[in-house]
Amino acid sequence: MYKLLLIITAGRHGSTTLCDKLDELDNCKSFYEAFRGKQNNQSVNGPWMYTSKPNEFFECKFKNNIKEAVFEECKKLEIKEEFVSCKIFYHHLGHPKIKNLLSCPDNIKVIFLKRDHEGSYNSMRRAQLTGNWGTTPERQEKINKKRKMNMEDRLEYWNAKEIDVDDFNDYKKRVDEWFLKCEKLCKDSNIQNETIHFNDIISDTYDVTKLLF
Repeated sequence: MYKLLLIITAGRHGSTTLCDKLDELDNCKSFYEAFRGKQNNQSVNGPWMYTSKPNEFFECKFKNNIKEAVFEECKKLEIKEEFVSCKIFYHHLGHPKIKNLLSCPDNIKVIFLKRDHEGSYNSMRRAQLTGNWGTTPERQEKINKKRKMNMEDRLEYWNAKEIDVDDFNDYKKRVDEWFLKCEKLCKDSNIQNETIHFNDIISDTYDVTKLLF
């Protein structure tokens, strides 16, 4: 039987780095944004980003028991690892579906990965305005070289943009409501959970094995 390590978070919170670290473990397979469907994104003043097909667990969210459907999909994919991890943002699953997923405490643990609002919002806006969604300096540099971007011009444009206070407040509200909703569902269903922070994940000394259960 698989064990599901579910990362509840939002964009620009360090979740890709966390998934990378979990995927490096011998007994854990990371599927990243596994519930995301096809997606077209156009960055502000930047290129199109496109995923051609839904991700691995997208079809599972239409099943009566989403968690069991995830485990069945892992069997079809012949996953050998004991632990399966993925991350979920607030736009991946609506309330009825996240409630379904968090309805039973068996073989599941939730990791709430949080970051200060200003840091995550600024990182998101920077990515939108530059078209570079790399999650580490190394990935950002690789993307810049591949796209031959004039990043100095893009960053000058980004730095000149004033923060839209209303947009920032809406963002904070969405993120806070997402965490509160999922925390309540975990409490109601007695699901094991743990809260960690962005600064933990980006540390070279952070031991992700303690997240396993």
